[in-house]
Amino acid sequence: MEEEKISRREMKKIQSRKAILDSAASLFQSRGLEDVAIADIMSGAELGIGTFYNYFDSKDDVLMELLGRIMKELGERVRVLSEE
Repeated sequence: MEEEKISRREMKKIQSRKAILDSAASLFQSRGLEDVAIADIMSGAELGIGTFYNYFDSKDDVLMELLGRIMKELGERVRVLSEE
């Protein structure tokens, strides 16, 4: 089976999206959702503010993505624990 190669552009998109989510998660945890601006998130991600809108429509969209990841992680942990 042949591995699918990811183009440099696609890799950059993945890295940018991850940087935005990581920055937002850190800021939301330390300051709370209301006290974090999109500019703060993008500063932490070391990306321009306009880039945010290539990936998300709002802070709420970022929050929903982060909550989805948490729920997926919890589901996996519950599955592992139930198998033990």
